[in-house]
Amino acid sequence: MKKLLLLCSLVLMSVISSAQTIGEWICYPAFGTPTTVFDTGKEVYVLGAPSLISYTKADESLIQYSKQDGMSDAGIDRIACDFQTGRIVILYKNQNIDILEDGVYHNIPDLKEKVMSGDKNINSVLIQEGKVYLATAFGGLVLDLKRKEILDTYNLGQTVSAFFSANDYLCMVTEKGMMRCPLSENGYDKSNWVLTEMGGLKQVAVSDSDIFTLDHNGVASRLNPVTSLKVDHGVVYGVHTNGVYMQDAQLSEWSRISDLTDLQDVSSSRKGELWVTTSAGLQQYILKSDQWILAEDTIIPNAPCVEDPYDMDFQDGYLYMVTGGPFRRLDDPAGAISFLKEGNWTNITQKMMQKNHSLDFFNLNDIKASPLEPDRFFVGSHYLGMFEFKGSEFKKVHKNANNEFAPAFDAEGSNHFWVSGMAFDATGNLWALNSVVSSPLRMKTPDNKWYRYSINGLGKVGGLYPLLITEKSQQKWFLSYYNTLSLNVYDDNKTIENTADDKSVCYNFLIDQDGNKHSTIQFRSLAEDLDGKIWIGTSVGPLIISNPSQIFQSNSCLRPKIARNDGTGLADYLFDNIPVISIVVDEANRKWIGTSGNGVYLVSSDGLEVIHHFTAENSPLYSNEILSMVADHKTGKIYIGCQGGMLCYQSDAVEGSEDLSNVYAYPNPVRPDFSGPIAITGLKQNTSIKITDINNNLIYQGLSLGGQFTWDGRNKKGERIKSGIYLVYGTADGGKKGMVTKIMVIN
Repeated sequence: MKKLLLLCSLVLMSVISSAQTIGEWICYPAFGTPTTVFDTGKEVYVLGAPSLISYTKADESLIQYSKQDGMSDAGIDRIACDFQTGRIVILYKNQNIDILEDGVYHNIPDLKEKVMSGDKNINSVLIQEGKVYLATAFGGLVLDLKRKEILDTYNLGQTVSAFFSANDYLCMVTEKGMMRCPLSENGYDKSNWVLTEMGGLKQVAVSDSDIFTLDHNGVASRLNPVTSLKVDHGVVYGVHTNGVYMQDAQLSEWSRISDLTDLQDVSSSRKGELWVTTSAGLQQYILKSDQWILAEDTIIPNAPCVEDPYDMDFQDGYLYMVTGGPFRRLDDPAGAISFLKEGNWTNITQKMMQKNHSLDFFNLNDIKASPLEPDRFFVGSHYLGMFEFKGSEFKKVHKNANNEFAPAFDAEGSNHFWVSGMAFDATGNLWALNSVVSSPLRMKTPDNKWYRYSINGLGKVGGLYPLLITEKSQQKWFLSYYNTLSLNVYDDNKTIENTADDKSVCYNFLIDQDGNKHSTIQFRSLAEDLDGKIWIGTSVGPLIISNPSQIFQSNSCLRPKIARNDGTGLADYLFDNIPVISIVVDEANRKWIGTSGNGVYLVSSDGLEVIHHFTAENSPLYSNEILSMVADHKTGKIYIGCQGGMLCYQSDAVEGSEDLSNVYAYPNPVRPDFSGPIAITGLKQNTSIKITDINNNLIYQGLSLGGQFTWDGRNKKGERIKSGIYLVYGTADGGKKGMVTKIMVIN
């Protein structure tokens, strides 16, 4: 049994709330296999890279930490604990450093910001008497925990794998052997370090004056083979994947807990209690009658396991994410998927698929949920075919049975099925791309009938991804990256069983309004806006196909330009040479543009105005490397996948209603401490809004964004309005439909 605990974070991060404030972020950092654990007495801290959680013993609550509550960065590499003060040292993959003390983060960015030609990676951490010793590829750093600053830098010109202290010496394990320096001397002076005879070591643990060593073969002094040594609250532990050795107080005997599965780490703040991490989660053991007994269910956070969401989908309250991506190697590591429903996360991993179904689960690249059954979803693999699930239940793998998919290169007997792009059409048919075969476009009906289609001019090419099905014409648009680089369009004329009236085309380049050719090697993403235009994300910025009905006659495109307005009459291309990875169109026809290296932009419907630009520096984004995005059009939430996990941003554009019968404002009443935008929602698309005081004096007016209108609570002069009742008048359909609602403001 597993105890799945909701994260009672400072920002209620685990629950998607329909009342999420406009402009508010919610972070969903991935929680991977639990590794490092530290028991401070009151709390137990666990690293499940790339994120950190703490478990409070008194109330059994969990907190998952993120940039949303003050962390300076994302992507944690390792943590360390000062047991005397309870301070937690957080080391990030980019060499940034935080010290967490009493819920407050103190940042030490020096190593991250230091320009160096060599490696800056941190290999291990030693905390002793208020100092933090960081073993690095160039030597070491010493931090002052109390002052939160760097004290010393040891530029020794060699890699240090670990520090330890013994017999009034500071010692380090290096590639040349063990070196030591008297604690009374300055460690930054190379001449104070003396090489000893001890060599070939991986780790050293010291308890009082007793020294334990671990070599690179996993052989530890006084112990059977172990994977790591750890000193925790003065006790030395030898950790093995299926058990842990514990040193007694007299340093003479060792006790052992065995029969553990995939043990990672161990910590204990009091005798008779032991906290361990395994691949399953956090576990507590209690010593009873000389036997270690598992005290309670395994503790795991309610969090996604997908660290790099390369594709996402949203369908009727279900959010789906998959790791991987179509550009990964064939030896891609284990795959994983996470999906969210009503605040609860479900994770499916390669380990689970191998254990429960004896199936590999890797090279995943695409995930799509059925509009007819939103809990039924499909996962494409660029090697293993297409997996089908119903909720957390695995149903089957679609390969070559029933004319489903052909093996790579149409090779009979091959077990390699490259499925790398999927989409549902308006009637619930699932379309998928089958790479390096003669008929690359496949279709599955809801009653499991299969069809296949060929594209004129497109041979057995690979890297088919992504697949877009247009709203009105139901055309199939997709890209190819390997062998033949092309933009491909297929029109079945809405007669799936009759291929005689079908049309298809493939282009190796597009030509913009200035005569510039854009090779399809630059193309990365596809999206259709509310006007039916096709937006293409490329390595040089976005391109637009203004009239998709002419795609079979012309390969022309538009590259948006923004006027400089400096009197020169010149204009610059929108996001010139900024790689566009993902494009999402919201209910106001605005474009959310995810980039490689530049975060996320929100631009106007025509692309000529930048409304927002979110980066890792000015927002909770974990990284400026955006991997995928998807929208919940009903609520206006934008889900953003980047390196480190997923985030949700509450936008101000929601799906329009069919009428004006359920219009309301929130918050209402507006209290003095509220500073965000006031939303009038439940509107029809493009509803005209006028806000007046009780005497019908006009205060503010405008058009709704989709089905919602926002007001900053100020008048036309930009002044905050006075307390009182304000009237909201709305008209739609050319004035044929109208509504009135009220807002109470208390200032």
